[in-house]
Order: sequence, then C-alpha cells, then structure tokens
Amino acid sequence: MAASERHSSTLTTGASQFNSNPILGISYLVQHGHVNKGTPADIARFLHEHSDQLDKKMVGDYLGSACNAPVLQEYVNAMEFQGVAIDAAIRRFLGDLRLPDESQKIDRILEKFGERFAVTCASNAEAAFMLAFAVVLLQTDLHSPRVAEAVKMSKTQFVLITRDIDDAAFSEDYLGGIYDRIKETPLSLLV
Repeated sequence: MAASERHSSTLTTGASQFNSNPILGISYLVQHGHVNKGTPADIARFLHEHSDQLDKKMVGDYLGSACNAPVLQEYVNAMEFQGVAIDAAIRRFLGDLRLPDESQKIDRILEKFGERFAVTCASNAEAAFMLAFAVVLLQTDLHSPRVAEAVKMSKTQFVLITRDIDDAAFSEDYLGGIYDRIKETPLSLLV
C-alpha cells in the first residue's frame, strides 16, 4: 500500500473512530500523524479541516466537555464573525457541530461563542452569550412541535426580553430582524 493510500486509510479510520468515541478517535489520529502534536490548536484545526468526515453531534459533544475547554477555545478562536448579525454567526458556528443534549455543555459552547462574537464584533461578551442563548431558546420555542401555537413567543415578547440584556441596549430593529430570520429559517440544532 502506498504511503498516500495508507494516510488516507488511517484518516478514514480515525474519523470513523471519532464518530463513535471522540476521545479514542483523537488519540488514534494523533498516533497516526493526522493531528500534529495533539495540542488543543492542532485538534481544533483538525475538527475544522475535516468537518465533512465528522459527526456534527459528536463534535459538539466533544467540544462541550469540560476537559476539552482548551480545544473549544481554539476552535472558536479560528472563527470570524465580523460584520455578521448574531443569528447568522450562530448559523455559521453550528455549520460543523450540533449542540449536545446536556445543558452544561450547551452553556460552555455558547459562552465561548459569545466571547468570540464579542471580540470580532466589538461587543460585550456577556451580552453576546446571553443573546446567543436567547436565540437558541427562541429557535426551540418557535420550531418545537412540543410548544403549542398559542404559547409560542411573539416578536414583541422576544424584543422585550432581550433588548436590555446586560445593558447592551440592542435596537428593536436588530432584535426584530433576528426574530424574523429565526422564524423563517430554523437553526440547524439537530443532525
């Protein structure tokens, strides 16, 4: 077997292992030279570069684990959101991962997203985190079949709830636009 075929084969095997057990998959990929030195930056780079081969739910679960916080930090640091509304940034962010089921993991991921969004968009990190969380909750409220139509959040309610998050004073037009876009096109929160 030629070296390039062997490299491709071990990459495919490593991605498959990651999709079953991310920790074992990363270990295998490091051993076979697909993730340079196994540093958080190397792992994050691999997750971005090979996202088409990785299970998005497993990527989210892996990044949301407390022990992988340095990888999550490097993962979000590789993303740029300048000049993009927060809902568009969330869509871009969720392009290669899905939020895990566990609330603590979701919180960790959205907190790091909020920090990065704030850095690239010159805004308040806490406000960005809280608004990102509100957008995910809005998504669930508007698009979950478990929420009755009569109790779904209105645009006015969303604007009232979010306009003064952490004294950020988001404009009603900005928040209303977020509401309209989420209502029209759901986020990809599930596989």
